[in-house]
Amino acid sequence: MTDEDDDFAKLFEASLQAKRFEEGQTIAGTIVSIGSEVAFIDVGGKGEATIEIEELLDSEGELEAKVGDRIEAMVVSTAGGLKLSRKLARGAATQRQLEDAFHAGLPVEGKVERAVKGGYEVRIAGQRAFCPISQIDTARNTDPSEHEGRVYTFRILEFREGGKNLVVARRALLEEEQREDAELLRRSIVAGSVLTGRVASVRDYGAFVDLGAGVQGLLHVSEMGWSHVSNPTEIVRPGDEITVKVLRVDDDNQKIALGLKQLQADPWTKVQETYATGQVHTGR
Repeated sequence: MTDEDDDFAKLFEASLQAKRFEEGQTIAGTIVSIGSEVAFIDVGGKGEATIEIEELLDSEGELEAKVGDRIEAMVVSTAGGLKLSRKLARGAATQRQLEDAFHAGLPVEGKVERAVKGGYEVRIAGQRAFCPISQIDTARNTDPSEHEGRVYTFRILEFREGGKNLVVARRALLEEEQREDAELLRRSIVAGSVLTGRVASVRDYGAFVDLGAGVQGLLHVSEMGWSHVSNPTEIVRPGDEITVKVLRVDDDNQKIALGLKQLQADPWTKVQETYATGQVHTGR
């Protein structure tokens, strides 16, 4: 095999990898044909995806899409071909689609209607669902009304009584997103970078700085200033937004060392300008 053939094989394999879709993923495609039961969507892969005709009907039962239209839909199945659902992506799923979403672990859209004892009442595709208070967010909010009226994406934890009894959670999806964001952020952080973060907590030995997506770095007390710092709270306090320099990154232990004094002028570089041999100064 020549180098040219080898390069082509690698490009071909890369193109196949790029077109592998996962359940729950929202993708865009172009309608290439419309049959009596399903429409075929070109999503850029080797084959075509399908979507049920009822997904393309308006409130009056009329077809609201035509060949050539570009639509967004969610991948609901990859077994035996790529199957899409636009109603799941829009949050207007049928009861059968909700059950499919439950079994496949797919996210669904719902509106938080009101706070109730122990959690929230959520409306999903016309169905009442319950979200425990611990599962509405990653951080516990002191004001339950903060979430009322908001439209979120949830995962169905329990599907009972034919869908009449639904239990949903949002927290797991947020944590998954946070882990993905944190991984991307960690890849971008290298020694020498200058970043802006927020002080998350202060200890005797330094401060932990949130750099985003839950990724924290340690600003050691010895790196806070060129002069001796006995109390870190003299320099930073929780909630402060500060700019720091990345000194070291330990990928194996997921530790990031930060510095503050490195962004300030080193007083030792101006010693010769400030002091002359033979001068007498008073100090402590």
